[in-house]
Amino acid sequence: MVPLGINYEVVVTDDCSTDQSWTILSHRRRRMPVSGSRFAYNCGESAASWAGMQTARGRFLVTMDADLQNDPRDLPKFLEALRAV
Repeated sequence: MVPLGINYEVVVTDDCSTDQSWTILSHRRRRMPVSGSRFAYNCGESAASWAGMQTARGRFLVTMDADLQNDPRDLPKFLEALRAV
């Protein structure tokens, strides 16, 4: 996002996964605009996404999950499409 020159925030919801997401997030929070919340037990991707959406403050939201099914390199194309609207 930095190379695009736009303001952004990253909202992470750890759904009590076992992939060390929360530990990684804790270290990254010092270097990037990241906020996060952590579930007490696994509620699934939909509940985690909804919790993140409720926390987000931006006008536009992009959802991604930890296994990178959504490629972050697609973000510039997504943002360009929004500008055309």
